[in-house]
Amino acid sequence: MATLMLLRHAKSSRVQSNIPDIDRPLNNRGRGASQKMAQFMAEQGLTADLVLCSSARRARETLDQLSLVLIGEPILLFDSAFYRADACALLYGLRAVTKDVERILLIGHNPSISDLASMLVNGGAKEGINSMTRKVPTAALAIFSLSISWSDVGPACATLDRFVTPRDF
Repeated sequence: MATLMLLRHAKSSRVQSNIPDIDRPLNNRGRGASQKMAQFMAEQGLTADLVLCSSARRARETLDQLSLVLIGEPILLFDSAFYRADACALLYGLRAVTKDVERILLIGHNPSISDLASMLVNGGAKEGINSMTRKVPTAALAIFSLSISWSDVGPACATLDRFVTPRDF
């Protein structure tokens, strides 16, 4: 059984004319939320074999908090394509993953993370589905189980095991 964890980056600083969007850092709230999610992942024993992360600074800083609790040495892939990718592009990225990878953590942006989560879900935690389809807030984590290989990932192929946000803690 494969596991896919979709994580929206944590809260970043406001848009400023002198900082390109891709270089916006996490703000204090975002750093705190990242730490809460890292603690949750550690307590739940959530690990990844592969981390796919947007190259945007706020996504990388979110991962920095999580890397303190990620067990083992997952393969890290920072991809500038994930910065502006839509849900379909993320889906194609997942399809390219080799079958020896069992657990993926994908860190990205909205609307693509929300759209991908809604595209993939086919049952599971009803309350989580309702929350997730309304909005995936910053630093929210959707955890899916898939009984297919990554090359077959497509619409309605995954069961939502859990949807958590920093406000849950």
